[in-house]
Amino acid sequence: MKLLQLIRPLALCACAVLLVPPGDAAEPAKSGHAFAPLAPGEAERLNTEASQKRAEAKALRAEAEAGYQRGATACYDKVLVSGCLDEAKKERTRKTVEARRLDVDANRMDREVRLRENAQREAEAAREAPKREAAAAEDAARNREEAEARTAEAARRDAEREKDLQEAPARAEAEAARRQREADNAAQRQEKEAQHASERAEAAARQREKLDRKAADRARRQTEAEAKAARKAAAGAKETR
Repeated sequence: MKLLQLIRPLALCACAVLLVPPGDAAEPAKSGHAFAPLAPGEAERLNTEASQKRAEAKALRAEAEAGYQRGATACYDKVLVSGCLDEAKKERTRKTVEARRLDVDANRMDREVRLRENAQREAEAAREAPKREAAAAEDAARNREEAEARTAEAARRDAEREKDLQEAPARAEAEAARRQREADNAAQRQEKEAQHASERAEAAARQREKLDRKAADRARRQTEAEAKAARKAAAGAKETR
């Protein structure tokens, strides 16, 4: 019984050592050949297959460990314990190596998908590069034209402001002269209107004076006629007496 207690820990420690084929632990280096583009649905198929291989590897490891535990336990009831344990270890190692092979295949498939996707993206980027470069050139040309247009517009506005500043005194002088002419013209119109009003008043006064003289003459003649008639009437009356 003591021998069984001593051997079992050693057997459990030995199960941690995996015999891995050389180079399987490291991912293969990228080859120099061009990767074929992925067909529609091929990436999903490869990923699914890789997941299945990993699941198989996990199940195979569990089966190897469980089988080893069962075999090691049975070995302690046999006479040749050491030889029996060696056989159990070999069987576990075989299954573990097979599980590792499945993992390596799954990793290789994942890596192939990544590399082919990267190659496909690079190919698409290379195909789109001329379009992007042309679009970038068009954008650059458009931006340059817009910048030149903005610069020209700013220069035009600056020139207009400078011209306005230079012409401002002349405009102010011209405006003052215009207002002065308008004021002079208004004063002349007022003076002419006043003169016309004065002339009209003088003419009206002369007309009234003329009419007054005519009225006075008519009154004088009427008075003289009446006086003459009165004298004539008086003379006739004397003769009658």
